[in-house]
Amino acid sequence: LEVDGLERFETELPFMWERVPWQAWSKGLDLLLEKYKGEFDAEQVAMLARDKLDELAGKFPAIRSAIDHLGVRVGAETPNPVNDAILEHVLFNGPDAEVQKLLRDNSAPEIVWPQYFSEEIAWWGEGVADGFADLMEGAEKFCDAREKQFRRPVLYTPLLLGIEWVTGRHIMAPVRGESEELFLYKIRQLRAFHCEWFDHAMNMTIGYGLGQKSEKTCSTNTIKIS
Repeated sequence: LEVDGLERFETELPFMWERVPWQAWSKGLDLLLEKYKGEFDAEQVAMLARDKLDELAGKFPAIRSAIDHLGVRVGAETPNPVNDAILEHVLFNGPDAEVQKLLRDNSAPEIVWPQYFSEEIAWWGEGVADGFADLMEGAEKFCDAREKQFRRPVLYTPLLLGIEWVTGRHIMAPVRGESEELFLYKIRQLRAFHCEWFDHAMNMTIGYGLGQKSEKTCSTNTIKIS
């Protein structure tokens, strides 16, 4: 399947590539390599696989760091690690942090922030692996006061999706009686509100999680979102 054809899944099916976990993408690379091995030598296989992964990374910016990590298996450079300090700096701290761009771009009083998942966010936090506690607490600083809680769906959704990506656990799920189509529509609407925040936040979360992946990261604990 050509990369350009991948978008058809999202338009024709209740499907979202950002919801496909790391393990499935890794398996997909295994199948791609197996296909190429029957047609090309080892050096060509690695080059073709890197080209395909680069194309995918450009198509899906929210999961670019995961695709870059897959590239290491076929000779690409190891991505720069995302540690706590980098995560805090890029997403939350300082005037140029991604969250500050989000807030500046949507500060006008007439702008209505989407409220999808506003009730579910709190109990979804109970399924977050404890290795991501600092990340969740970083976001909470911008919506802990009552008058700021309307920001939570936009702030938290890409973080939760990124955590799902790394751990393979579906933390987010449709409420009882809700269709998968409606559930994915809500996620897409939250992304559309500020694509730059969504893509950067999810991508950084994945990069952080893959860099920190360990027994601690994959263990489950309760992160309270009051």
